[in-house]
Amino acid sequence: MAKIHELDIKAGDRILIDDAIEGIVVFSSLTDSYSVEYPKETRSSADNDGIMIVQENGARIFHDTEILESADCRVQVIERKCTP
Repeated sequence: MAKIHELDIKAGDRILIDDAIEGIVVFSSLTDSYSVEYPKETRSSADNDGIMIVQENGARIFHDTEILESADCRVQVIERKCTP
């Protein structure tokens, strides 16, 4: 499986984490990609070093970089955001 940095995950991508947590990325400090709803200016602290997704039910889930880089964490890009 590809390492998290090789996946080039951006805001708007749909991802699956550990075969259980699916959602749309709203920001990724790993690729410096932020949605309008989650601008970089409000997410630039060390506490926001990682990826936040929003699930279909509205739940927000944050995974920090250390967890995403661990050998036990599996991340899959299900769908890339369409760029105009």
